[in-house]
Amino acid sequence: MNGMNINRLLAISLICIAGFASSAIAGMDEAQRQLIQRVTKAKQVQQQAQAAQGTERQKLLENHMKMMHENMDSCRSMKPKAGLTDKERDEWFAEHQKMMGEIMDQMMIDYKLIVESSGDSMDSHKH
Repeated sequence: MNGMNINRLLAISLICIAGFASSAIAGMDEAQRQLIQRVTKAKQVQQQAQAAQGTERQKLLENHMKMMHENMDSCRSMKPKAGLTDKERDEWFAEHQKMMGEIMDQMMIDYKLIVESSGDSMDSHKH
């Protein structure tokens, strides 16, 4: 395996471990578990985009941004279920904030990739 594949495997493993560990939180509900799965899948698409070039990168980024938009919409509509204890509600909100942070982090990476791609296409048009 080359270094890039090892790094990719390590990153995916860490994301999966974090997902399994966070799913043990008592205050988390099914909607949050599903959101974690969607955000993890989106991260994999983003990693593919980072490795791609040209139109393939653009297609993957567009797909990733669509996924992020859907995930943000889901996050905005989520509310803790009724009847949670204060501790469970606090855990729910902590997990919710963590997911919002992950979504924002992925969106920032998308922005950087778009800027890089724009710079590359601008460089190719110079004489």
